[in-house]
Amino acid sequence: MSQGLRQAAVVAGVGIVSAMALLALAWGISGALDDNHASRDFKWDGARLLLLRENALEYTIEGRAAPTDAIMPDKLEVQEVPSALVPLIPYALAPWPVARVLWLVTSLVSTVLVLLFTLRLFAPGRSGLFHALIAALFVAGTPWRAGVMLGQHTLFSLAFFAMGHWCAERGRSNLAGGLLAVSLLKYSATLPLLLVFIYRKQYSPLLIALGAHLVMNLAAAAWLGTMPHVLLMQSLRSSSIISADGYLDPKSLFARVGLGDCMKVAGLLQVLAVLAAFAVSVCRRNGRELMVLSALSMLSMLMVYHRAYDYVILIFPLIIICTRRPGPLNLLLAVTVGMVFYTNSAVRVFGKLIPVLADIRFANVYYLVVSVMFYATTAAVCADLLRRKDVLPDDLLKGAVG
Repeated sequence: MSQGLRQAAVVAGVGIVSAMALLALAWGISGALDDNHASRDFKWDGARLLLLRENALEYTIEGRAAPTDAIMPDKLEVQEVPSALVPLIPYALAPWPVARVLWLVTSLVSTVLVLLFTLRLFAPGRSGLFHALIAALFVAGTPWRAGVMLGQHTLFSLAFFAMGHWCAERGRSNLAGGLLAVSLLKYSATLPLLLVFIYRKQYSPLLIALGAHLVMNLAAAAWLGTMPHVLLMQSLRSSSIISADGYLDPKSLFARVGLGDCMKVAGLLQVLAVLAAFAVSVCRRNGRELMVLSALSMLSMLMVYHRAYDYVILIFPLIIICTRRPGPLNLLLAVTVGMVFYTNSAVRVFGKLIPVLADIRFANVYYLVVSVMFYATTAAVCADLLRRKDVLPDDLLKGAVG
């Protein structure tokens, strides 16, 4: 294919994906403002109760009615330790109708920051067309749309992680640590990413971030009149009783396909994911930091319960897919990330039109196939990192997207 035809094909592809992204943008914004969705995962109520010196974890565990002027007219579901709610306190000062609009704006700004800083870190000097392609692919996916619609925290946390990483890259450890501390608002997703600083042998930002949360939880315990270890145990208890279908994590998968009696095996897989993350973080530094982050982001989705919206964290393998020359591992990543990002919504939409797609047995087979692909790809990425000792040449695609 000539250079001109290839360039035209890329431009056409970017145009198609951009149209999909605009549709997802409109869908996500309208959903966030729709009372049927209403950004219910925002946890504004938990932060509001913290301001009132009330322990939201106790309300969740005991199923007690919280003060009516402090929560949305919904069931209260808070499982975060108080330090994770601190970044939401500015929003909790505003009434709910205002706060949810402010959070929607924050989510959109977070999207820009995620793209800006991850591309500066891992794809510097690329063309505007390339940046548009990554942005469109990211926004067009189900994780981004669902996260914005439901008021989830993962985008916000990912933005602060990217900014913290950028500051650490430039030797500004104190600022990096502060930004990383904020990124732990969604610690179930971003905490494993912080292991990259072990890989980098740059421990100050990691210690500052974790130390900040220790101090905040000690202060919160004093504020609430309880003990720090009690808050931790309440957080774990609350997480265990909030029931919902996850996406690909082992326990959700086993429950979905009728293997509820094998939860010990699912737990073992989660432990293996944690061990693999530590193994990846201490592997030899060989110029493959983006691949390390890709492995950590995939492993983090297997360690604990996650739903589809948390998979925005897979922006790191998405960048690899768009920058590396085709190869077996890159092809495997492309298929897997494509299935995670784009097939979930397609199955739901077409399930309303084609009865067989709405059948629960089909859904279970679909999730099983996606899960097998995701687990196999995660294992392949980790194995590749632990096996290879050489520094990969800069084999970024040239000519097609700049």
